[in-house]
Amino acid sequence: MLNYMIDKQILAQRLNAAYNLLRAKGILHTVSDFADAIKKPQPHISQALKADQKRCTMGLLTRVADTFPDVLNRDYLLMGEGDVAAPDR
Repeated sequence: MLNYMIDKQILAQRLNAAYNLLRAKGILHTVSDFADAIKKPQPHISQALKADQKRCTMGLLTRVADTFPDVLNRDYLLMGEGDVAAPDR
């Protein structure tokens, strides 16, 4: 059970890093904007950002990566490799 909790914390850290980068770039301004962009209910995203066991999932991170492929690094979101920002193409 401890590994499961740690994994959710790590996923939440990656999700928060993505959200913060999107805010810094002016792409999003609020959690509601984030939720709208990835087509998920705002309360679910708020819970995921707080590492909620039910809401913070690999599926959610995949959806975020798919929604912002030119801004976010898919490898970082899904595997923790590299930087949160997408590499220059």
